[in-house]
Amino acid sequence: MKRIVSTFGILFIAVVYSFSQYNYYQAPENTELSKLLYSQGKTIVKKMWEVGSMKGEEKIITTFYAVNYYDYTSPNNIKKGLRIKIENTNKATEDSKIPFTMLETYIDKDELTQIIISIDNMIKFYKEIEKGKEDVSTVYQTKDNFYFGFKKEGKDQFAITEIRFDKAAIKADFKSIEKSLIEIKGIFDNVMNELYLLDSKEKKGKSSESKEEIIDTDI
Repeated sequence: MKRIVSTFGILFIAVVYSFSQYNYYQAPENTELSKLLYSQGKTIVKKMWEVGSMKGEEKIITTFYAVNYYDYTSPNNIKKGLRIKIENTNKATEDSKIPFTMLETYIDKDELTQIIISIDNMIKFYKEIEKGKEDVSTVYQTKDNFYFGFKKEGKDQFAITEIRFDKAAIKADFKSIEKSLIEIKGIFDNVMNELYLLDSKEKKGKSSESKEEIIDTDI
């Protein structure tokens, strides 16, 4: 698994944004993560590590990162969740069908459980209609406009991931619907495990600190 920075085995970094390499479009601020990220007058520390990526048709890549963000002056008020980046790795031209080379959006930790349930339902539904002749599509939308689902139109069948805003969108298509949905679910499961494992370590650390303080007081 590819990682970005490390203190106890995870590579952590504080990132200063530079958007010059992208045609950048800011996401709506519907999650706690995006509200914090785009807030003014704060020094935002960003800790993140890659948990999976999917290469779609036309060299469109969807990459997922587990993230911890916080204001430097409030290190205990950590916002956790998932950063999703969809990137068009084709060389941009004036005639490009995808004017944005990269879009990103966020999912808060408390959204993850419902999303995993929905992916399970989507996989189950696809198995029910897979051999039918009717055209079918389904889609799930998160708070900050990440979409995933599938379309079945005659012989054309594909899963999708997409980030879509009012004036910007990038969509990735994947030929195998069931395989792609299972892969997406695996990534979300992985994020849940990573974040809850981190929660457990933080609680254990705080508990150890409290015990040490009591011992010091007794001395």
